Amino acid sequence: MLFPEVPRNANDIRAFCSRFNEGIRVEYKSTFDENVRRALPKILSSFANSLGGVLIIGVQAQDGVPQNPVEGFVSAEEELPLTIENICIQAINPPVFPRVHIIQSDAAGRVFVVVEVDESWEAPHAIENSRRVYVRTGSAANPYDLAEVDLIMELVRRRSEPRALRERMLQAAGERANMVVASGRAHVEASIAPLYPRRPLCTRDVTWEFLSTQTYRGVHFFTFDTLRRVEDGSASFGPVEYGQLNTFGVGLGRKLLQARGDGFLYIADPFHLLLKLLIAEDRFLRSVGFRGSVEISLTLRNIRDSRLLFMPEVIVGTLDQNEYRSYENNVTGALIGAAENLGNDMAVNLQALFSQVCWAFWQSPSQFPGGRLRQYIGRLVQEMGQR
Repeated sequence: MLFPEVPRNANDIRAFCSRFNEGIRVEYKSTFDENVRRALPKILSSFANSLGGVLIIGVQAQDGVPQNPVEGFVSAEEELPLTIENICIQAINPPVFPRVHIIQSDAAGRVFVVVEVDESWEAPHAIENSRRVYVRTGSAANPYDLAEVDLIMELVRRRSEPRALRERMLQAAGERANMVVASGRAHVEASIAPLYPRRPLCTRDVTWEFLSTQTYRGVHFFTFDTLRRVEDGSASFGPVEYGQLNTFGVGLGRKLLQARGDGFLYIADPFHLLLKLLIAEDRFLRSVGFRGSVEISLTLRNIRDSRLLFMPEVIVGTLDQNEYRSYENNVTGALIGAAENLGNDMAVNLQALFSQVCWAFWQSPSQFPGGRLRQYIGRLVQEMGQR
């Protein structure tokens, strides 16, 4: 969601307020009084019916802009998460199940309540005895409004059509990638796609312009000489690497994995591919104004009996090679995040995905070195940067 991690303290709330005004995905309330309780079904259902969002209780806003001091509110003695959950179950149909976090303020006796709602595949969510459906408008003065009939029909279609469309686009990209790296060879594939794609975000010319002009560390994201026009955007058909960007914002990269002389695959190959794709998608989605949830996926395929060295300080000659061995043919890591936070969450996303993938390569009886791996990934992100 919009928070890169679960907020821990008042400073995390203040940092969020400095970045986001009220709008299509954010709303603030100064206290949890009866008026807010009555408005809660409308606010949370409108988030679920639109792009998802965050409600923070304990922040005063004027014309949509958070006002200082940001100190929280004085809470009555009640189980706030349970109260909010009960309101959602009783007043929204089908129910919305938000994530509710209680954050202690540094002002004595005050708290913040952070309520996160995902964009919902069960939309439309109705309130007032299932008679009204609200969506976000993005206006601070009127952040939600009644949905029109045609939009309600689109929300109903959301339950299946966008997800199927995303899978079709990823499948088409995978088939083109087979021209560069055959599906039966050992390879890494990374993809980033809007969770619920509905319509193109731009023209095909825009994807070409982006990939032919944008650079990372002094070179194009994908070799310009290999860039080609395809039916739904632009794609690069390199000798050992495929990359694409389509008009719906779906990015995919595939790269051949080859063991080095010591018999190991190295984490640098999948890391560089995913980092490059994350930076490209962050820039592209910002440039076309996309706001919403994206699914990020990292898959290593045809790697059964391969060894992946993911701890750089290990001296190859001193280790038991079976400790880094995969018994699975395909290993995948996946997560859902906010497009607005791809840049800010770069290290967090990479750490989460590589922890999922590398788990299957750790066969030692000792505990999986997740902490050390996250530190290493964090250092790599710092060193590589987003230039």
